Formats: sequence, C-alpha cells, structure tokens
Amino acid sequence: MAASYNQVIKDIRAGKIAPVYFLVGPEKYFHDRIIEQLVSAVFPDQGSKDLNLTILYGTENDAGQLLTAALDYPMLGDRKLVIAREFQRMPVSDEESFLKYFKNPPASTCLVLSAAEDKKNKLFRTIRESALTVECKPVYESQIGGWIQSLCKEQGYSIEGAAVHLLADHLGTNLLAIEQELAKIFNYKIDDRSILAEDVEQITGISRQFNVFALQEALSKKDLKRSLLIGSHLMRSGQSITMLISILFAFYRKLLLAAFYRQKGFTPAQIREQMHISEFQYRGIAAGLSKTNFGQIKSVIGYLQDADIQAKTSSVAETSLLQMLCFKICRL
Repeated sequence: MAASYNQVIKDIRAGKIAPVYFLVGPEKYFHDRIIEQLVSAVFPDQGSKDLNLTILYGTENDAGQLLTAALDYPMLGDRKLVIAREFQRMPVSDEESFLKYFKNPPASTCLVLSAAEDKKNKLFRTIRESALTVECKPVYESQIGGWIQSLCKEQGYSIEGAAVHLLADHLGTNLLAIEQELAKIFNYKIDDRSILAEDVEQITGISRQFNVFALQEALSKKDLKRSLLIGSHLMRSGQSITMLISILFAFYRKLLLAAFYRQKGFTPAQIREQMHISEFQYRGIAAGLSKTNFGQIKSVIGYLQDADIQAKTSSVAETSLLQMLCFKICRL
C-alpha cells in the first residue's frame, strides 16, 4: 500500500503506526524525517528507546539478523522499532523465509526498510505490496516554492512570494538546508507570524543583491559592471570560486537545454514542463535566452570548464579568474 510523505507524517503524529514501512527513493531527507517521527512516537522516554531501538545497515548486516531483531519481544515496553538502513544492499539468502514475515508481522514491532533505490525484483515487489510504501523522490525545482510554503504553514506562518523565491534561489532543492534556515526564522519571529524577504536577509544572511544568483542574473543579461561588482563582493566575503563556477555551470546547462527546446519549436510552457521548472524560474532562463544564442551558451560552458581547471591547478588569484570569466561572458 502506498502513501504520501505528508500523510505518513500526519498519521504517525496521530499515533497511527504501521507494522512495516518501506521507504524507497534517493531523497534522504524524507527517509530521515519519517524515521525521526517514528522514534518520537514509539518511545515515550530515553530508557525505552535504548532498550527497543535497533538500527541495522545493509552494508554490515544480513536479512537473518534483521528478522531476528524484528521477531524479538520488546523489553519493558509495548513496541520495538527496527530500522534497516541501505536495505537495497542487504544480503537476503533465503527470500522465502524472509517474506513470510510480511504475511503476518507482529504487532509488537514496527519495521522500517529504508532503501535508496528500488531493485524492482520479486523481493521488492512483495515488500511494496505488504508494507506501507513511501516514495522518497527528489523534489523538482518547480515544487520547491510550494514545499517552503507548506513548511511555513505547518508551523503557523505565512511567507510572501519574494521571501520564498529568495530561499529557493539560494538553497535550490536542498530540503534539509531549507528546513534549517526556516527554523532560524521561526525561532526569531515568535510573535510575528508573517515572513518577509527582509526577514530572510536579516536572519539567515542570504542577500538579494550580492549572492551567486544575482551574479548569475547579471551575467545572463551581459551586465559587465554589475557582474564585476557582485563578483568582487562575493570574493571579499570568502566565497569559493569553484562553488560559484559549479552553480553557474548548472544554470548555463539549463540555458543550453532551453535553447535546444526553443530551436525545436517548443513554447515557453512546454519548455517549463520538459525542464520541471516554475514560471518564476523560467523568467531567468528567458532573460538569458534573449541575450545569448545556442552557440554562445556552448562557449560560456567552455569558459566555465576552463576557469574550473585553472582554479584547481594554477596559481592565478581567484578574484582575477572571476573577473576574466565575467569579461569573457559579457563580451560574447
């Protein structure tokens, strides 16, 4: 049986604990948060947790050890919580015996199988059918805004669009980083439940004027003066040029893909759908496309690759490398 992440979290908080959870997918954030909620819900105190929480790893343990732990009775408590991390890598020598567990799992154990990938074999298919399965897929960039808003709403806050975009632009799809930055804001704004862009800047230190995304925007518009100004500020603040290059590289790869789709006759809406980006995110892409053609974008990617090699192998100052990169891109 399948369930969404939000529904599972809601049920756990309401005390509805399933006998078996199958968490499958590469987004580690969802695995960790569900497991954290289960630990809090199952164990009323540290003593019962110490006695009845078992964590096994697919790289260190096998299915026989997992079954033994799951079939043991809880000690001085009502329920055991047995977690198998990296389950996709756990050796299962006797599948038939292992799968018998799922036909009638004991009520005294909550078993969590956490797998970063679905092996799509008989074992995994049977577990999917028997367990409460949660797909832990990465969140697309186009979904991040909604994710931020839902986290705020869950804590009783509203957040304006400009603040959402500032967090999304700076943190991307790093769900843990988003949660941590929002936690700072929640702790600071205890009485005022409305989050503005100014709050994000003041509390988290994220700047709208002088961050890598402002540099990205200036370069895409071929605004040399502003690019040099932002680049100089970033270097003085201790930013790593290799980190800046990696973010710019990701942007220009998206720009190249959008240019390819445009050459194929795709509409802006079709391009957004193909690239899984929001209308707001597409505005930055569209601005870049208005100033740069397909061939020029390929040249920029080459400049970025060259700059990355120089940053890692030459003795040229990072500030000089970034300035040269800005000149090359803006003079195309």
